[in-house]
Amino acid sequence: MSDDENDGNADDEGINDTNGLTELERELARFRRLLEKKYANDHDAGYTFVACDGMVLPLTPLMMKEWSRACVSAV
Repeated sequence: MSDDENDGNADDEGINDTNGLTELERELARFRRLLEKKYANDHDAGYTFVACDGMVLPLTPLMMKEWSRACVSAV
């Protein structure tokens, strides 16, 4: 294997490690996974936030995205 081929493989490995995502994208994905895990419904594939006063709010994909962005901004 030539040096050029080795260099190409090293670049490919770096891309695979981060999946081509930026630091911001990785943080957004991490917060999204945390929110999905915490607010997942047991009976379907949706997500629901239940407030302290009992208010129930179904979480849409857009709401989860914005909430993730707010979490990243707060850090």
